[in-house]
Amino acid sequence: MNEVKNNIVKVEEGESSLAIAKGYGYKNKEGKDRYSYNDTYYEESGNYLRKVSNERGQMFYNVELIDVVIEEFPMKDGQKGSKTYPLSEVPYLAESSDNVDPEVLRNFLKFKQHR
Repeated sequence: MNEVKNNIVKVEEGESSLAIAKGYGYKNKEGKDRYSYNDTYYEESGNYLRKVSNERGQMFYNVELIDVVIEEFPMKDGQKGSKTYPLSEVPYLAESSDNVDPEVLRNFLKFKQHR
């Protein structure tokens, strides 16, 4: 099993940040689509896996990698909020997570802050 580091391109502006990385989608308990990402994946026989460690030990789960956008922003109550969604929802940000221009991300983040 080979360890594969996730290439995360991230820009910060004030208390907000915007990043694009390889991630995966899943359905939560309520059946809603959710998206997440890891810093490290594992590759075995052409399949990508994510590692989960808990009191029962380490487990590996197959994931289908997709490009995701990760937004972090301050909320009105002072807490930090985040939102992760597929890059396909905002294709004008980048072709893929392998081809990201940080300046485009910075401009988009500034635009979102001033709306």
